[in-house]
Order: sequence, then structure tokens, then C-alpha cells
Amino acid sequence: MLEDDLPYQVRITASGNLETIGRYDFNGHLSSAIIAHPKLDPVSKEAQGGIFSWSAFFQGVAVLLFAIYQLQYWMK
Repeated sequence: MLEDDLPYQVRITASGNLETIGRYDFNGHLSSAIIAHPKLDPVSKEAQGGIFSWSAFFQGVAVLLFAIYQLQYWMK
């Protein structure tokens, strides 16, 4: 499992070992990678995870770089 991958589905065998089934996308509901370190909500006791998307990250960087370019152009 990587920080930028889908989660893996595993099962416990009769002998108590873990067996990897494969990547799991929650029946098509997960389209991006999920963080490898989910957190437990101390109040609700629900497991919380985050989704990471390189495409969204680079789109944000592109917008920021364009804004900086525009600012530099208008400040001349």
C-alpha cells in the first residue's frame, strides 16, 4: 500500500493469516487514492480517511502560478 493508491481488501484465513484480495474502490465510489493512515474520531468512533488527487493538486498549482504571473505583469 502506498500513500497514493487505492485501499486493499484483505481477509483473515481460517488459520489466522491475512490474505490480500486486491485493490478496493468501494464498488466504484472511490475514484482517487486514499491516505494510508486513517484516523479514529474520538467522539463518534468512526474511522475517517482522506482522499488525495494529484490532478487536483497540479490544477491548483497551475492556477497559483498563473495568478503570480498575472500579478507580476500588472505590477510592472
